[in-house]
Amino acid sequence: MQPKVSVIVPVYNAGSHLYRCLETLTHQTLNELEIILVLDCPTDGSERVAEEYAQQYANIKLVYNPENLHIGESRNRGLEAATGEYIGFADNDDYQELRMFEDMYKAAKQKDADVVLVDSMDIRPPQENVIQLKEPDQLNIVEGKEFLQNCFFALLSGNYTLRVGMVHSHIFRREFLERFRIKFYDTKQIIGEDLLFNVQIYGNLYQGGGKFIYLPQAYYYYVIHPESLSHKAGYFRLDTTGKLFEKIGEYLEQSGLIQESSIADLFAGRMISSIYSAWSRETLEQGPLYALRKLGKIRGSQVIRRGIKRYNKVYNPALPLKKNICGVFLRLLCI
Repeated sequence: MQPKVSVIVPVYNAGSHLYRCLETLTHQTLNELEIILVLDCPTDGSERVAEEYAQQYANIKLVYNPENLHIGESRNRGLEAATGEYIGFADNDDYQELRMFEDMYKAAKQKDADVVLVDSMDIRPPQENVIQLKEPDQLNIVEGKEFLQNCFFALLSGNYTLRVGMVHSHIFRREFLERFRIKFYDTKQIIGEDLLFNVQIYGNLYQGGGKFIYLPQAYYYYVIHPESLSHKAGYFRLDTTGKLFEKIGEYLEQSGLIQESSIADLFAGRMISSIYSAWSRETLEQGPLYALRKLGKIRGSQVIRRGIKRYNKVYNPALPLKKNICGVFLRLLCI
């Protein structure tokens, strides 16, 4: 029998957190659930934990990476192995409410949706937040073109309250992903792989390529660990940040979405804001000359140069950006 949902979990040095992740996945109320654990060459024994669970639960499938591929390519290998009607994602140190995938799948089938969004809850150990779940029939499913547009524009601007920028708060129809050839980019080269992935998801939905709904309830616990990669000082670098927005810009141009002035403006604003933040961090950590050299290297991207010109044309020149070296340097690049 074909699984209703395949959940892809890249596993790398999850430590003791992996147990709780696997416990909440193996005890999901959705029976037809496929759990794909992509072992990304862990060095802490996480593979042994995964293998123990695979021996106990027939619905667990193990995928072994030949080398450490990082999360993006690991998820892609999981996508290749998945057989479910819908695809979900989880991080190896997070956990879920046990009804999560059953409720999401039922909502998807009820509305014939290609993409379902739910809420998630941030927690910081030893904090233990318990979500008070309502029954699905007590929830009003949100849908419609205006709501989709609001979500897509919020994703582009970065000013969102719903978790539209994270893949773990969604399930995606597998056929939808295959039809639009949506995969993850190599996270050795970029940061923000979820953002790039979801910009393509919401971009295709916005252009009429599928149906989107929102189930207004939190099911996923996003565990914030100070030692995790995304919370380390060197994570948000100029080169990987620049590469991310170059790829987002390329997608927006190839799809024709950049022709809409509102989309072009939102993209330019978020790109400059993100580059400025990365430049500020590298200035503090490595010094201004190092940061300026790194900043100069991203000027070769035509996508980024066009975004800079758009930003300078549209946004108020009296913004704080003008008062720092980064702003002056970026303006000089456009002359």
